[in-house]
Amino acid sequence: VALSGASPSGGVYSGIGVAGNNFDASVGSQTIDYTYIDANNCAASIQVSIVVNSAPTVSLFLSETELCSNGSTIMLSGGSPAGGAFSGTAVIGDTFDPTTAGLGEHVITYTYTDGNGCSNFAEESIIVNVCLSINENQENAIVIYPNPSHSFITLESDIPVTYELNDLNGRLIHKVSEYAKKQSVDLSELPSGVYLLTGKTNEGSIFKERIIKSN
Repeated sequence: VALSGASPSGGVYSGIGVAGNNFDASVGSQTIDYTYIDANNCAASIQVSIVVNSAPTVSLFLSETELCSNGSTIMLSGGSPAGGAFSGTAVIGDTFDPTTAGLGEHVITYTYTDGNGCSNFAEESIIVNVCLSINENQENAIVIYPNPSHSFITLESDIPVTYELNDLNGRLIHKVSEYAKKQSVDLSELPSGVYLLTGKTNEGSIFKERIIKSN
């Protein structure tokens, strides 16, 4: 924070967190001194107390983090404390439109301002995918477990499916191009985080599943 407002001008600010005419706030009640020396070498000073409040703790846990590009507008929720505001690409009020946003990862920001006028924010991403139809029989024929996982995930399918595992930046981590009814993917060397598993059937239908790698 730039310090100003002292009179006469030309004096010196001092105190904890003060460097030149700037104040680096730390939480609590801080005292700032302003000292002025006139042409007769007479000095006077004044003290001002500044109360520095803590920024609010803000979190965001979206109920839907993966949508289809042709999907409907969704209501955004999961921001805490209540009373904040959402922002980001294709965000209007408390809604997000995947059609307007387009394909890819979109960061949703939730900002909250408390009674002291202190603000903070939290962010989470929504991924918009191309979604082709997959019928109920195909969907029921594909099983992925456990999720979250800290070592391996198992893929079981009664129909031919190929898989790709990517990180959220689109980098290919693992590819399974040969069909087997039951097979495993090793996650043990991957850092903790969220990955995308894409499956494709012989009919060209695809699905995407968020895979969580835990510690």
